[in-house]
Amino acid sequence: MSDLTKQALIASFKKLLETEPFDKITISDITNDCGLSRQTFYYHFRDIFDMIRWIYNSESLNEIGGRGGYGTWQDKIRELFDYTLNNKSLILGTFNSKCRNDLVGYYMDVSIRKISDIVEMKSDGDIAEKDKKFIASVYAYAFVGIMVDWISDGMKESSEEMVDRVYKIVMSNFDRTLAAFRQPHLY
Repeated sequence: MSDLTKQALIASFKKLLETEPFDKITISDITNDCGLSRQTFYYHFRDIFDMIRWIYNSESLNEIGGRGGYGTWQDKIRELFDYTLNNKSLILGTFNSKCRNDLVGYYMDVSIRKISDIVEMKSDGDIAEKDKKFIASVYAYAFVGIMVDWISDGMKESSEEMVDRVYKIVMSNFDRTLAAFRQPHLY
């Protein structure tokens, strides 16, 4: 029952985001929309910001970040672009609020995990762990920067267009990056 209640609160919040700016939505708006009491909201979340963090750390991680394993670069980044477009109101609402850092942190966490999967798969075990982490971080920071620019521009390009553009950059450099880290360091 607790998960159903939590989901009802989140569904109402997302519904309200389609017509109201994030900063204008109150807990009363959310609870009135789903027919629950304010006390019920506070049983599950400290405040709206806590609810946003829960969404990014739980719901969306299950939808995207929880899909481990290996896949192509396109598969990995398409999941993030698709999730973002499918949750456009939530993403833009969060992006244009005090929770922007939570959103960027979410993208960073998921990106590092997804890119680490690919680095691990392609490294053939001959790249040091600290270097694999470094490579994943560099590519994740670049990817998150692209996501932030795309979101701030209103997500005008399709997922497919963005995946194609990012893929061209990543694949033109990724194998060379791995090769450079396989070489003995000369310094």
